[in-house]
Amino acid sequence: SRGLGDVYKRQERTLAYLRKLDVSTYSAGDRAYFSLLFTQATDKNMLSLLPCDSLIDTALDYYVKKDGVNWAKAWLYKGRIQKKMNMTEQALKSCFTALQGVEGNTGEELKLKGMLYEDMGSIYLHQSLYQKAFDAFYRSYQCDSLLNDHKVLMYSLSNMGWVRVVEGKEKEALFYLDQALELALALKDSIFMSDIYPVSYTHLRAHETLRH
Repeated sequence: SRGLGDVYKRQERTLAYLRKLDVSTYSAGDRAYFSLLFTQATDKNMLSLLPCDSLIDTALDYYVKKDGVNWAKAWLYKGRIQKKMNMTEQALKSCFTALQGVEGNTGEELKLKGMLYEDMGSIYLHQSLYQKAFDAFYRSYQCDSLLNDHKVLMYSLSNMGWVRVVEGKEKEALFYLDQALELALALKDSIFMSDIYPVSYTHLRAHETLRH
């Protein structure tokens, strides 16, 4: 869609702009904030975060727990980098650490908490710890519900649904996937619908119909 194309272009422009900046004269605080912005822009452009490892270390050297969201954000990205490096236990530890910086319920804190629980859920899922994965995705769903952001809500619903798919719990899986699909239809999100409505979903629906 055109709207989505505009978003991608904006994200590309942001990263291109940040790449041109000379941060050598920046204060330690400004350098730490730049490190966060650059890593976030890299992530939003779906590029590898591995080259951002030293940048995130710069942010972690500067921010302390009382910095709240920025401190938590730095740990979120550190966790994502560790996950890419197959350092799963360290990645989980980073997520737990980050959660300590977002104990309130402001919009920004809820959004960050939702992202952290989603990251934890995907790690648990990869480890075949299905109930832990489901619980983490459910916590992500709770944060998204409080934000009342239907776009992120459909992702947390589908995450819960896919855990149940892997476990072979078709009926419960459809309970979540159907809700996610309803939101996608209401939002006219064709990209999400092509993600959530693959052959496996159709088979799941057919299998459930045959059983009842």
